[in-house]
Amino acid sequence: MMSILKILHLLLPPIFFKIWRKIFPRPLPSITPLQKLQGHAKKMIVIGNGPSFKESLAKYGFVIKRYDRIAVNYFASTAAYLDIQPNYYAFADPMWFGGKQEFKDAVIDLLETMVKVTTWEMNVIMPDYAKGKEITNILSRNSNLKLHYYYSGELIDKKISMFEALDKNFVGPPSGTVLNVCVWLSLYMGYEETYIIGADTSFLADIQVDQETNELYTIDQHFYENKDVYKKANMFGVNKRRKHSMTMSQLLEDIGEMFRSYEILNKYAKWKQLCLYNASEYSWVDSIERKNLKQC
Repeated sequence: MMSILKILHLLLPPIFFKIWRKIFPRPLPSITPLQKLQGHAKKMIVIGNGPSFKESLAKYGFVIKRYDRIAVNYFASTAAYLDIQPNYYAFADPMWFGGKQEFKDAVIDLLETMVKVTTWEMNVIMPDYAKGKEITNILSRNSNLKLHYYYSGELIDKKISMFEALDKNFVGPPSGTVLNVCVWLSLYMGYEETYIIGADTSFLADIQVDQETNELYTIDQHFYENKDVYKKANMFGVNKRRKHSMTMSQLLEDIGEMFRSYEILNKYAKWKQLCLYNASEYSWVDSIERKNLKQC
C-alpha cells in the first residue's frame, strides 16, 4: 500500500511541500562543532614538517616560540618538539585512527613518546571520528594533553555560505593535508595573523615511476630526514622511496585538491578579514601571500 505522504505527493502541487518545509524544516543532524579555544597570542605559527622547516628553525626559532604554534604528525619524534613546545597539535590522516596495519608500530611509538615527554599543556585537535579510537585512549593518559574534536563531515545546513559553515564548523575543513586543517583551525579560532612554515609541498618534484614495474613512488622529504620512527612503518624501499597504491592520475588529483584547499582557505581568511601568510623558506604553495618570519 502507498503511504499517506506518497499519496499527498501525487495529489498536491510541489509548491505545497516547499511551503511546508519552510514552516517545518527538517531537523539538522546532531553534531558538536569544535569549541573555539582561547589562544595566548594574536599570531599563530603553523609548523609543517617539510625540509625547509630546519632552516626556519635555525633562523627564527626565537620568533616561533614567541607566538602560539601548532605542530603535526611525527614532529613529536624530534628534538624540536621539546625545544618548540607547541601549544597545539593536530592529527588528520586516517592512519592515526586505525588505518593500515603496517603503520601501527610507528603510530604507537609516536603517541607513547608524546605521553612520556609532554610536560606542558597542549591542545590536541582531531576529527570527530577519532573519538574512542586507540589514539585517544593513549593520549588521555597524560593530563597535559587536552583532546578536542572538530566536525569533519559534509555541509549540514545548505542555507548558509561555505565560509559561514567553515566558521561554525558546520562542515569539515578543506581536505588535502593536515596543514590545511591547521590553517583552518587558526582562522576558525580567530588568530589575527597566521604564518605557515615548513610547507614545502613540492610533491610533484618527488614523484617517480619504476621503469620496469610501473609502480608509483614519491621520495620522502621531511626535515627530520626519515627518522627511525618512520622506518618502523615499513613505508619505504630503496632510497627513501614511498610506494603508492594509487595511479598517477589519482595522485595528481589528490595533489590538485590539496592546492585547491589552500586557495579556499586564503579566501576564507579574507572573508574573516584575517591575515594569512606563507613564511616557508621554500614552498610551492602559490595562493597565499609570502611574508618572511623576520617580519612577524
